[in-house]
Amino acid sequence: MNKQPQAVQVHIKLVDSKPLIWRRICVKSDISFYELHWTIQISMGWGNSHLFEFHADNYRIGEIDEEFDGMGFGKNEMLDSKKIYLDEIITTAEIKKFRYIYDFGDYWEHEILIEKIEDIQENIYYPYCLEGKLEAPPEDCGGIPGFYHLLKVMKNKKSPEHEMMKEWMGGIYKHAEADLEEINEDLQNLQKYIDDFENEDF
Repeated sequence: MNKQPQAVQVHIKLVDSKPLIWRRICVKSDISFYELHWTIQISMGWGNSHLFEFHADNYRIGEIDEEFDGMGFGKNEMLDSKKIYLDEIITTAEIKKFRYIYDFGDYWEHEILIEKIEDIQENIYYPYCLEGKLEAPPEDCGGIPGFYHLLKVMKNKKSPEHEMMKEWMGGIYKHAEADLEEINEDLQNLQKYIDDFENEDF
């Protein structure tokens, strides 16, 4: 990993979403993939209710047992997201595009593209979200096909599923725009989100 971290501009898109649901964020190159997972969750509007995994060429990065030693880059070997850092993938392994999978049931697949790398700017808090379009779909709605079926049903009050879907959603659902101000407020409290989650009594 580089001795001096750099600023990495990253584009995130939810695969097969139309219109495209996306974010452009800026992170430090020394961010762990675990922290990057949380950054994506907050930026996209997910609720961190399911498992996740990054796919970068032959590397699989995710949450694993504490007994895992996290040594080496083996093919199809799960690497510990808390021990692998972004710079190891984009600089050492020279990977500029990879995948992030959230919820193996609904299978929300995101394409992560490294757009540019530059010097850290003073007086800037990292990570932060530069821009984006639309909120993430509701959790547990059946993936991309289920989400667009939901939108269709919610628009059609005559649909036999309308009232059931409305009740499930807790009211009328509107696919809202991304709230960048709220996203960046939450990103400034990234470590608190992580600490609160890890200290929850399950």
